[in-house]
Amino acid sequence: LRLFPHGCWIAADAQATLGYLISHPWDHGCPPALGRLVQHLPAVPTCYYIHDLAIRSSGQGLGVGHLLVERAFRSARECDLTSLCLVAVQGSGPFWRKFGFRGVPLASSGGAAGLSAYGANACMMVGTLPDTLANAAAHPDRQPGHRGGRR
Repeated sequence: LRLFPHGCWIAADAQATLGYLISHPWDHGCPPALGRLVQHLPAVPTCYYIHDLAIRSSGQGLGVGHLLVERAFRSARECDLTSLCLVAVQGSGPFWRKFGFRGVPLASSGGAAGLSAYGANACMMVGTLPDTLANAAAHPDRQPGHRGGRR
């Protein structure tokens, strides 16, 4: 959070936090090691990494996930990065595909060995900013609420 506070957001109502998203510039295809503190960001990043998205059950079905992901897209644009990446966990691939992300085979992801720590069904996913924005705009009534990547 300290390294890139511009990529961290919380969604809340009057009673509680409904969800959060953590994101930052990164190197494509090489996800951060799980369970280790990121010490520095790359000097010349090649993608915008969505590190973690979590929505409380009370925030699901309200579009909270959609709003947070759209904010991450804007942050990627502000960083002049058009490639986005993430590790989909806990069956969240369909959620991310709605935003234009696609799975990358482990052999070509560059960080395949590191993905095993994310769980057996972890999937490296990539998207490009024009595609992700077009898909987000095409589904403004989507009611997301499933978790995305995690730390």
